[in-house]
Amino acid sequence: AERLVPGLTGIELARELRRDRGTRWIPIVLLSEVCGEPARVEGLEAGACDYLERPFTSRELLVRIHRHIELVAARAHAESTADSLRSVIRNRDHVVGLLDAMLTSVPIGLAFFDRDLRCVRVNARLAALTGQRVSEAVGRPAAEVLPEFLQRRMLLLILDNCEHLLPAVAGLV
Repeated sequence: AERLVPGLTGIELARELRRDRGTRWIPIVLLSEVCGEPARVEGLEAGACDYLERPFTSRELLVRIHRHIELVAARAHAESTADSLRSVIRNRDHVVGLLDAMLTSVPIGLAFFDRDLRCVRVNARLAALTGQRVSEAVGRPAAEVLPEFLQRRMLLLILDNCEHLLPAVAGLV
């Protein structure tokens, strides 16, 4: 840095790069003639991801640079995945909100079950019909939540694109 920007040390440049949102992701490898732990710690605290003391080989430098580029790519991929997951969670929360609104507004008893036919949502109307509290039904198998309905075959199960559930449902009715 001292040769490229007179009056600015490598450590000062590292600090400047870390302050700027547009450059804080850039991996910084400090190359120095100053040896010892205090200089390395100062460089790393300034934001460098690596600190090489002279003498070093060009091969070592290239391997370290390559590794840091790989880490930047992995970090970018992780951030992209995290963004996608946050979006999925927002969408899921929206759908759950719609389901909850539907459960409270419909005039019929209604319950939702997961892939293992465990109750995940039930409305107060169905809970009253089965003599249970809503909190008692959640997490329990359909056969326990709706035993009388299943025995009398009064329950209509609509399965769309859920062929994997048919053997389990057949065992219930």
